Amino acid sequence: MTLSKERTLKICEKIRERGLDIQFTTINGVSLKTLDREVMDALTGAGLIRLYVAPEHGSSYIRNEVMGKNLSDNKIYEFFDMIKDYKDLFVRAFFVVGYPQETKETLQETYDMVRKIRDSLDSVAMFNLVPYPGTEIFNYCEKHNRLLIPIEDLHNLETFSNYNYSDNNFVKPFGLEIDEIKEFRDKCHALVHRRPKSYDKLSSQKT
Repeated sequence: MTLSKERTLKICEKIRERGLDIQFTTINGVSLKTLDREVMDALTGAGLIRLYVAPEHGSSYIRNEVMGKNLSDNKIYEFFDMIKDYKDLFVRAFFVVGYPQETKETLQETYDMVRKIRDSLDSVAMFNLVPYPGTEIFNYCEKHNRLLIPIEDLHNLETFSNYNYSDNNFVKPFGLEIDEIKEFRDKCHALVHRRPKSYDKLSSQKT
């Protein structure tokens, strides 16, 4: 939605011009790299009440070299410092862990990032890596024997169903045990507790 700043601002302007009394949530399609104060003012002014953004990973190496996100630590911290000013906005951060290159050190970097930005968050989601067939990461995991997925079941969508809400691990990192990933996710989730006053306020507003 925010790839083109000009387009984003025009959409928000038209919503206001038409007097549309709406509320909306951004779950996907919003890049953290594109969210400056002008864009955030426009989005919230047009009715944005819940924002979901993805720092992706606390390790710059995993985020940029492995995932290819081209997203700096500075940009992440600048954004979450800015978002504190939007008091009525519900904010959730998405992270992905469990890459083959994951180590105790890279997990600690993610933990440190969540700890530093938690005052800006209502919720954090720590997802396991899902190597969908046909992607580069799937090919890498298959080549290096990192897959924990039965190859004969790859045609079945249920293999990957509900991954957001489960502890299923589809990849075995080179230097970590699966139990270490599970323990880490629980530890990070415990860092951030949804603020009931914010969530209840948004839920009670008309949609």
